[in-house]
Amino acid sequence: MGDIAEYAVIPITEKNYPKTYAAWGALGVERINALMQPAAEIVASSPGCDRLELLELSNVRSSPPDNIVFFADCKNGRRFFITESDVAAKRQVVSQNDKSKWLGDQQLLEIAQEEIKARLQSDCHFGDSTAYRAVAGRTVVSVEFKTLSGPAPGSRGVAKCYFDGLSLTEVDFIA
Repeated sequence: MGDIAEYAVIPITEKNYPKTYAAWGALGVERINALMQPAAEIVASSPGCDRLELLELSNVRSSPPDNIVFFADCKNGRRFFITESDVAAKRQVVSQNDKSKWLGDQQLLEIAQEEIKARLQSDCHFGDSTAYRAVAGRTVVSVEFKTLSGPAPGSRGVAKCYFDGLSLTEVDFIA
């Protein structure tokens, strides 16, 4: 088993996480707390995690009553997500950093361009683009565009497309 910082796993209580407690209820929080230590052990033993520094419930990826997802940060900056089913199956998880390496810059750009066209409901001409891979595993693809059809033909701007691991999670448009 890998190294786990003594402060990495903090059980949820009504006092220290009132909103989470209210959303999940006593039984939900009990389930979450029971999963925390096994989840921490799985992440700590995963390749790429040198020392588990933090494991918490992901408020973004989790949803009551039965979708429990934790995020875990390791000392070396690697971020992991682990689900209740991962814990039940004792399935080793892969860091967001490693997942993001599975897609090359060209693949990321193609995914971003397709999503930009879909959101703008327009064919587009694309200009310069960049891909930035952050230490924590998030990748940002910035793409210049000009709309060719749709509601506002001729509009120009930049789209920033955010990938977490293999998933495109957010697109921001900048005029």
